[in-house]
Amino acid sequence: MDHGLDKSASASTADAAGSGFTPYTQEQKRAWAKQHATENAQMLTKFLGYEVNSRLPYVLLQAASDVIRSITDRSKLKTRICRADHYVNTMKVLATAILHYDLAANLVAVRDRATGKLERCENTLFADKLSMPARTVDNCIYSLKRSGLYLSFEQREEKESEDGKAYRGIASIKRLNSVLFEMLGLGGFLSVQRARAKERAQMKRLRKTPIEEKLEEYRQTDDKVRDKRNQQRADAAAKRKSALAQAQANNRTKDILAALERGEDYENIKAQYEPPIDDIPY
Repeated sequence: MDHGLDKSASASTADAAGSGFTPYTQEQKRAWAKQHATENAQMLTKFLGYEVNSRLPYVLLQAASDVIRSITDRSKLKTRICRADHYVNTMKVLATAILHYDLAANLVAVRDRATGKLERCENTLFADKLSMPARTVDNCIYSLKRSGLYLSFEQREEKESEDGKAYRGIASIKRLNSVLFEMLGLGGFLSVQRARAKERAQMKRLRKTPIEEKLEEYRQTDDKVRDKRNQQRADAAAKRKSALAQAQANNRTKDILAALERGEDYENIKAQYEPPIDDIPY
């Protein structure tokens, strides 16, 4: 058997040892990554004003941290996005979008704590997280969209997503341009972690037991019933509003009283408000 590769690896290790360099072990690498993630999460928590989980994927924590650091060091993100006085808020919104980026689904979204399903992400997420006025958030989103780093649109047709959720009516779809990670030197990390995330999501779907599948079936049925009920309520509210407006339009009491005060005959007044008789051809 040819052991050329083993000999080369042994030689490389020997050369490294001879030069005084000791390769890091996997345990040392994991410890460094954990410490680095904790530091990034602490910095983001302090700057953004809300708790950032250090257990988020490394590439997301690092990208969000680099985006914030670009406020004082523009070499971190070499692209023109917006004017200087608008840059800080825009980077806060971008960092928050990165931290809520689902690698497997390629969406900026949040997950329902009960079911684990992706939920559409509205701009109110950024306003609530950052305590930022809605108008400012909208302006930041617009700047990011015009810079080519961010995509946001409304999906009006019904579509079955990867996690089985059917979007009906208007669904807000938000995505980050993967070139952002390449600009930050994290393109390779993104590809690897996205592939792993997709694999984990696929394995999770395949590992569902018959009991879990039946529970999921009832959840989906409940979603459909809930959507239908909400639509019925909205239709009923619109119908009541229309009926009230029609009733108010036909209410001539004030006008009739005013006419009586002017001395007009009641029968004549009544005739003015009676609906006309349709012409019937004989």
